[in-house]
Amino acid sequence: MDIERVDTRNSAAVWYELLRAAHPVDTPEDPPPCRDDAVGQLVHPRSDRESLLFAARAEGTPLGAYLLQRSLLENTDTACFELVVHPAHRRRGVGRALIEHLAGQAKALGCTRLVAEVEDPLGEDGPGSRFATALGFTPVLRERRRRLDLAAVDPGEHERLLAAARERSAGYTTVCWRDYAPEEHAADYAYLFGRLSADAPMDDLAWEPERYDIERIRTLERHILLRGFRSYAAAARHDATGRLVGVTRISLPGCHRHFAYQEETLVLPEHRGRRLGLRLKIENLLWARRHEPELRLIDTWNADSNDWMVAINERLGFRELRRSAEWEKRL
Repeated sequence: MDIERVDTRNSAAVWYELLRAAHPVDTPEDPPPCRDDAVGQLVHPRSDRESLLFAARAEGTPLGAYLLQRSLLENTDTACFELVVHPAHRRRGVGRALIEHLAGQAKALGCTRLVAEVEDPLGEDGPGSRFATALGFTPVLRERRRRLDLAAVDPGEHERLLAAARERSAGYTTVCWRDYAPEEHAADYAYLFGRLSADAPMDDLAWEPERYDIERIRTLERHILLRGFRSYAAAARHDATGRLVGVTRISLPGCHRHFAYQEETLVLPEHRGRRLGLRLKIENLLWARRHEPELRLIDTWNADSNDWMVAINERLGFRELRRSAEWEKRL
């Protein structure tokens, strides 16, 4: 078995093929991965990140691979990664060999820790957690993945929740957009996006807050588009000041029309307690469905300690699907 760096300009499809092979074994309840997403993040990398793809092969056959990503601006000591081993080649030491190789690459970049997300079934440790534990990783941020099935939700309940939230949040106007924030709101959106890493619960995961300006948020928006996603956002504009004080976003992978991700949601602390988070999520859902009438399933992740956001999502009809955690290993 040889482990070599993949030239992502010409051979990025190996990553997608491994993800596609693992899908029916690891996450059969999920829609299959999108090629544009898997390949796009490699062919069109973010300028504020370093991305390296390494694959393990035997006689030319891909056995597994890992994708290492490191921010060039904050948390530069951290190597975040995804790892996948083809189901036909598991339990043969491929994953362990890839992790050992990954650790060496991370050290060469000056990193002092590895961080990865692992998902488990509800109520039990799955293969991913057992593997991480065996290799000396520790869970530092525990989360739950929840799914909203719009076919199982009474639309009238969302309408009642929205009416009450609008009454409670008088003095704010909702601004919606697709893909790119309007120019007049780009600076506010960049600030809000940067606040996410500072305000969201991190538990035992030490994380330096990320800083976003207009140039960086525009780079991120372009990157999301190049990966094939369609994004719908709703923000709360404070009428007295004209500033955006809250935002939420839904994104749909390019190859799916029925499935989406509920992405970031944030309301600035001084504007909380007015049901703005609930209002924004419902208004953005209505905005997205206006353009995506086939949308039915929406997935989201929340830290177990994020009681406020968990409560909002459960009121909207999100139900637990899997356990999730960020695992860390010091090098």
